[in-house]
Parts: sequence; structure tokens; C-alpha cells
Amino acid sequence: LPKMYLTVFTVYLFISVAYAQFPRRCTDSESLRARECCPTFTDDSKCGESSNRGICSPINTAPLDLTRNETIQLLLDDRAFWPRAFYDRACRCYGNFDGLDCSSCKAGYQGDNCDVRSALRIRRNFTSMDKTDIQKFVTILDESKRVTSKNYVILVTSYDRILAGEAPEFLNISVYNLFVWMHAYVSRDNLVFQDDVINSADVDYAHEGPAFLPWHRYYLLKWEQELRDVVANDVTFTIPYWDWRDNQDCDVCNDVMMGGNDADNVTLISQGSPISKWEIICSKGNDYIEGGSQCTGASEGPLLRSPGNYDPTKISGLPTSQEVDDVIVMSTAYDTDDYDVAANQSFRNLVEGFANTTTGVADPSKSYLHNAVHLFMNGTMSEVATSANDPIFVLHHAYVDSLYELWLRRRGIQGRFDVTEGVQLGHRADDFMVPFFPLVRNRAGFATSTRLGYVYDYMVDDVINDVAS
Repeated sequence: LPKMYLTVFTVYLFISVAYAQFPRRCTDSESLRARECCPTFTDDSKCGESSNRGICSPINTAPLDLTRNETIQLLLDDRAFWPRAFYDRACRCYGNFDGLDCSSCKAGYQGDNCDVRSALRIRRNFTSMDKTDIQKFVTILDESKRVTSKNYVILVTSYDRILAGEAPEFLNISVYNLFVWMHAYVSRDNLVFQDDVINSADVDYAHEGPAFLPWHRYYLLKWEQELRDVVANDVTFTIPYWDWRDNQDCDVCNDVMMGGNDADNVTLISQGSPISKWEIICSKGNDYIEGGSQCTGASEGPLLRSPGNYDPTKISGLPTSQEVDDVIVMSTAYDTDDYDVAANQSFRNLVEGFANTTTGVADPSKSYLHNAVHLFMNGTMSEVATSANDPIFVLHHAYVDSLYELWLRRRGIQGRFDVTEGVQLGHRADDFMVPFFPLVRNRAGFATSTRLGYVYDYMVDDVINDVAS
């Protein structure tokens, strides 16, 4: 290997720890030195071992045969083989126990022993909610932009600088912006070695591959939980969804809901909405990693949105009911070779929006379904890294998740995905989802919503038998 590569290998092997989105309880000096995220339970034992809730266990990431060149390209990616650049050990909770220290229950369970199924929380159609409930939801989102996350901090030092010996810097972040940061972090480009030069490369652990739907399912579940526990303080709280089918315009883009357009500047949000005061974060793309930093959570300008002013060569408007119906029944396979944007007859690629909704064939010249809605907004939501800054993102992805649920229910056991050959790192079923703590593997995201404790209002009648079973 060239001298520079050998130097990086040496640093990589001997550095004490590297960091990303971190649980507060695992950033003390002892945990960092030990490369261990095993907080103590109320019984004073790590992971509640004395109470038989869990154990501090080695983190076993799914193996992958890599060429020398592939290994070199991953050296500067702190997300690769999540979370082994960070920790070697973490709590492995028994049964239905969950949480950093195994003190809580997995989604869908409750009780002292986490052995009782919890009542299903219902995600409702946002436009069908009464005005009081709509206002309550908007208020909770608005407050979450200002309430500091009590559970997590973020890293603002780039991985290459940490490998070079620089101490990492952590910052507080609001509950809402935490999830914006996470979405930007999982999808950002990565630094790679190419001909003795460090360049950026397109690497995404939550899009353009099999992890897309299970990752976003857990992402929304965790976002919903943080809003419920930290901001709303309401055990019944759920995120609603936006059914955008057949809409000619954005019917949630008004001051009662997600904010209308400003009269003087149609790219800004109307002053009649609290969302008009929102500032976005994580909008500078490769400027961060090329400048030796991560997104810091600092304000970077106003939220932009100009719904309907889209490029007609890319999309034809918001998706139709016919498109959705066709996609649900068209593909029997969750994903297909090449397991990326070129996949044909792939349910995942159809829903994500890289395949034609009539033929099922991958079509890079157009955007469909999920992607089409992002582009329709023509603003902050139209870029992957910044999209979660717009609160419509939450409503949109909740509806996409409901379509995923429809397909899973239709396909049953066929909804599993166990292919490993040819699947990119981070998208295999046994890869841990980046950058979640507690750790969760992609395969967990193939569970039906009722198994995770929630249901969509238009499916309530269909799930009674599922819950009973």
C-alpha cells in the first residue's frame, strides 16, 4: 500500500474511539475509553443484568467480504459497519426489553416485564383531523424546534480529523433538528481515497437500496417517540400522514396546517404560520466534509417551499390513486437485482420513485411516487440532505410508510428480504441501521406496523384479526 494508506490504516486501528450521533449516557470518559455503551439500570447493573433484562455484549456486525480497494474507500466513513467505529460493546436486551440500558419496552409492548401488548396507537389522516388536533400537532412540532434533546448530542468534527488525532466536539441540538441531522448524516457523501487524493463519493445508508423502507419506518417510530415523550408528554400522541393522491396542489400548504406561501415571496412560508420562523440546518452538502466538519446544527437560512413549481420533464405532478394501486399489486418481490436505483419490478424501487409506476422498469429520467412528492415541493424538501427540515416530510413519509404496510400485509411472509450478495453495505437485512441507538437491524423494519404498536386509520378494520393472533 502507498505510505498515506498505511498511515491511515495505523491510525484507524489504534485510535481509542470515533463518534457520531451519541446517546448522552455513553459520552462519559469511562464509556469512551472502554468503547462501550452499556449504561446501568436502576438495579446498578449494566443493562439491568441483575434483573435479567439484558447484558453488556460484544457488537456483532454482519460480515462482508471486501476487496482491498473497497476497504480503503471505507476507511474515512464512520458509518460503515455501524456502530463499530464508535463502540465494541452495547446492551443486548432480553425478550421485549429495549432502550440503552434495557429499562424500556420494545415498540408495541408495555408492563413491568414488557410482556403485555400495548393498545395500538392510530396514525390519522392529517387533512381529516379537526382544527384543534391539527393546531396541537403543529404546536408540538414548533416546540420541538426549541426543546433541547435530553437523550442525544451530535458530533461536529469530521471523521478524518478525528483519525488524525483531533478531539471530537459535541453539541446539543433540538428534538426536531436531531432528526434533520440524522437524515442528513445517513445520506451524506463520504470522503474516499482515489489515486492518493481524498475525494467525496455518493454513499447513502437509507436511500437507493433495500434499507429505504425499513429504515424510514424506524426513523419515524423514533421521531414519534421523542415527540411523544420529550415534547408532547402524551402517551397517545402519533404523527399523522398526508394522503397526497390525486391532489392538484398542496392541500396542507396553508396557515392552519403546514404554512402557506408568503404573499411577497412565494418561496417563503407565510408569516401567518409559526413555521415561517423556522431556520433550516445541514444544507451545505459536501462543504462540511471537505471543510473538516459535520453539520453543526447551526441555522443556515429560512425554510423554502414553492409547491407546484416543479420541472415538468421530471414529474407530472403529485402521484395518482391509480399509480399507488398499480405499485401495490405489481411487484411480488420486495427488491431485485441490482438492489439500487436500477432495480426492475422492485416494490422498493417503485415506491422510492426510481421506477416507472406503469411498467415497473427503472427510469432514471423521471421521478415517481415518493421522489415525485419531494420534487413537487420545489424547495428545501427537494434535496435529500435538507428534506427533513420541512415538516411536510413527516406527513409525507408517514403516508409512504402506510403504502409499505399495505404491501407487507398483501405479501405476508414474502415481505422478508434476506438477500446479501450484491447488496450494498448498510442495506443488508442484518446491518444495523445508521445512526440509531439503541441498535436495531434492518430486518426489524420488515415487521408489520401492528407488531410495532401502531396502525393507520384506514386499516383499523383490517388489523383486528392480526392483533388477535
